[in-house]
Amino acid sequence: MSRYPHHPHALGALSVAMLLALALGGGCHRPPAGEFTQGLIRYSISYDSLTQSGIPHRLLPTELTIRFKDSNTHTAIGGLMSLALIKNCEQKLFTSMVNFKFTGTRLKHTESISGCLPALYASIPKVTLSDQAEECQMLGLSCKRTTGRYSSAEHPFEIIYTNDIHIDHPNLGTPFEEIDGVMLAFTLNMPPFMMHVRATEVVHEEVDAAEFEAPSSYTEVDQATLQKLLQTILR
Repeated sequence: MSRYPHHPHALGALSVAMLLALALGGGCHRPPAGEFTQGLIRYSISYDSLTQSGIPHRLLPTELTIRFKDSNTHTAIGGLMSLALIKNCEQKLFTSMVNFKFTGTRLKHTESISGCLPALYASIPKVTLSDQAEECQMLGLSCKRTTGRYSSAEHPFEIIYTNDIHIDHPNLGTPFEEIDGVMLAFTLNMPPFMMHVRATEVVHEEVDAAEFEAPSSYTEVDQATLQKLLQTILR
């Protein structure tokens, strides 16, 4: 019997967390001095009611946080299972960590950020982005508002992004690569989930460098093991 969890509801919720964390990862180039380069972004997550069928609401993540400094990022999502995604630009490492609290299993996979991100985006429909954008304000930040449309969806969705928060190439390797800014509002479609993600708070605060180090309490697994787990989640 595998030591990894296979509860279908838990796996579905974990796939949501994985996708959100990857979609909000950052790039790894040093920004110019004097820019807003560290702090905390807090997001709320809501769902279309039709996408929650068969999955207990308590298992779905409702909040996501990103701590960032000099384009390093630590994305965390809590719940009965938690996920953290770290990009450490100094070490040139990308680490994804999964904590299944109901079994005590803690797994991580570390790889070079110079390579490809985990192949998690295969299940996401193609996104077409509008070439029109308008100026707007959100949470006191200067932003731009545009729209995107999934190939599998009838209606477009709103995207709000800003350059006041500096995470260089924040959408690299995601369906939103063309968005040149940190996204504060967007919709993520990973069937059967339609997730609406919206920033609720941006805090300019000192971030400890330890946030971008993977803890030793997690068991390192190879890429094949991680990919097998992800394939199980996405089935």
